[in-house]
Amino acid sequence: MRDLSFADLRQLYRGKQVSVSGTKLVPFNHPANSPDRVAFDRIVLGMSPEEVGRYWIDQRIRGGDSPPRTIDSVALLVRVVGALPGAFAYVREGFSASDLKVVSLDGRSPNDHHYPLSY
Repeated sequence: MRDLSFADLRQLYRGKQVSVSGTKLVPFNHPANSPDRVAFDRIVLGMSPEEVGRYWIDQRIRGGDSPPRTIDSVALLVRVVGALPGAFAYVREGFSASDLKVVSLDGRSPNDHHYPLSY
């Protein structure tokens, strides 16, 4: 996988099933109030930390989708994503590893100044 649509990224982090080339993506998240998670949730989900919390409570009450798993350490997050087929996560530039792939969004790479996750 080299590219993902922003809409699929949003769906993935809202707990919806997203597959690419027959592989089901498994999203992982940073801790709830970490700066990266707060920025990601605002940009991708369009929600504040409180709104995200209410969204997942509502999903749980309604028997809906489950939230992405949270991993507290960026180093561990990178290792998990590198080892688990279909694992998907977001990290700041410089935290990547040789066994990870950088995914563009809607055809825009992270070094493009119109990349949607720049903050």
